[in-house]
Amino acid sequence: MDSVGPENGIREYLAILSRRKLAVILCTLFALVVAAAYSLTMTPVYESTSRILVQQRASDSLFNEIAPGLSDTARSVDTERQVIESQPVQQRADEIAADVSLESVAVSTRTVGVTNIIEIATRSTDPFIAASAANAIAEAYVAFKREQVVNDLTGAGSELRSKLATIQDRLKELTKEIEEGSDTPTAAEDESLRALTVQQQTFQGLLDQIQVSAALRTGGAQIVGQATIPESPVEPNLLRNLALALVLGLGLGVGLALLREQYDDSVKSKADLETTAPGVPVLAFIPETKDISGTPPLLMSHPRSAAAESFRTMRTSLQFLGLDRPLTRIAVTSPLPEEGKSTIAANIALAAVSAGQRVILIDSDLRNPSQQRMFGLASSPGLMNVLLGQATLEQSIQHVAGAQGLGVVTAGAVPPNPAEVLSSQAFAALLDRYAALVDLLIIDTPPVLPVTDPLVVSGLVDGTVLVVRRKSSNRREVRRALELLDQVSAHLPGLILNRDKAGAEYTYTYGQNPTASTHRRKLPAASTAPDVVPPGR
Repeated sequence: MDSVGPENGIREYLAILSRRKLAVILCTLFALVVAAAYSLTMTPVYESTSRILVQQRASDSLFNEIAPGLSDTARSVDTERQVIESQPVQQRADEIAADVSLESVAVSTRTVGVTNIIEIATRSTDPFIAASAANAIAEAYVAFKREQVVNDLTGAGSELRSKLATIQDRLKELTKEIEEGSDTPTAAEDESLRALTVQQQTFQGLLDQIQVSAALRTGGAQIVGQATIPESPVEPNLLRNLALALVLGLGLGVGLALLREQYDDSVKSKADLETTAPGVPVLAFIPETKDISGTPPLLMSHPRSAAAESFRTMRTSLQFLGLDRPLTRIAVTSPLPEEGKSTIAANIALAAVSAGQRVILIDSDLRNPSQQRMFGLASSPGLMNVLLGQATLEQSIQHVAGAQGLGVVTAGAVPPNPAEVLSSQAFAALLDRYAALVDLLIIDTPPVLPVTDPLVVSGLVDGTVLVVRRKSSNRREVRRALELLDQVSAHLPGLILNRDKAGAEYTYTYGQNPTASTHRRKLPAASTAPDVVPPGR
């Protein structure tokens, strides 16, 4: 029983990424190219910073007992950052830096660690403007804060002057009343006079102190770091942009690969095929190779290749399957066209004759015959010529040079009603006559889903082999083909997975020079297949 632990899950994801590596690579390359193009075409941006300390100085707190609340030592740094970015400060900065335009300057503030220092960062395409803006904003903020405090003190001073003038007026009136009356003031008048005099002295003292405080106050802000002209831009940062593009590209590629895998219903592996057709054995895995559909067939051109060996393995599998139920007539079909059924039928025939069997290969694909092209034979006389009485059975069997023991019957003339021809008694009787001449009769039939021809032929043979090409047929199509074959009670000895990715680069070298490398070693093509016994009569 297969393990379903995390290792299997990781292995499965890695297999998916391996199959979909082109999508991952293309997405990553696309992201890198876009990031590089953006970085190289982007206008350089420079950043300069100035620093402000937001903290009450000793001179600010010198007269706090005079006007409590006028200087707030618990001022919030975050609030001051908003003040720096406010419109009044920006307008004052424009006035300070009158020689440069600050309209296109981007301004941001940040707190330095856990201190009361605020860093003002300005960005511009001109390094001089970036530095000038940072210094101008810092100066504007300091001046703005001092102006606020001075205005508060000035307002308090005005109020004190008003009260002091009122007291002085009252003193004048009281003094005049005493002079107009008796020169000696009464006790009540004397008490009022002393009280007004004390108030006058107190208010005058407070006014003097406020005037001194207004001169000393700084507003609780001071510049501790001047901005300098930057030498190199902060944007674009090519390395950072490429790193981000790499991460985003890989993420997008992996996501796309998993999404495509999720919605890809094609048969991609043995596991997919076994899941699609449970209970039906997989007879062989034909490796992916560019020569498999060449002319002549692979077993003649490359008899020691991995694909050729897989055909011999399939021949052995069919022989073992025939122990309980003889398989002397085998039909080869596929769900759809272009899945390699004709090529595989030809190579199965060659694998059988190389084992000493007498074989006849019949091309019953009367809609799109291909065996004559594969072996370089004449298209007629063929199967239709015999059925029409235009040739004898012996005349229709063509022999292949270098493949003794193999006879090929081409389709001959293409009829207008192939299904009716194949379902006729004449065709069934003709198959019996061909089968009597040899050990194995292989029939190349059309695909199952487009036409009914292979379903008709399946009732005349001992077994029907279904060829499925990797990533060509989807699982729904394979299941439908199996359903159609089951409906006519066709015997299905097994499936063949064509163009299997596994083992595609392996070359069969057993029995070669032991000192030679046996892994991925390409051998020269053989000119002919081994001689075998010719077909009997």
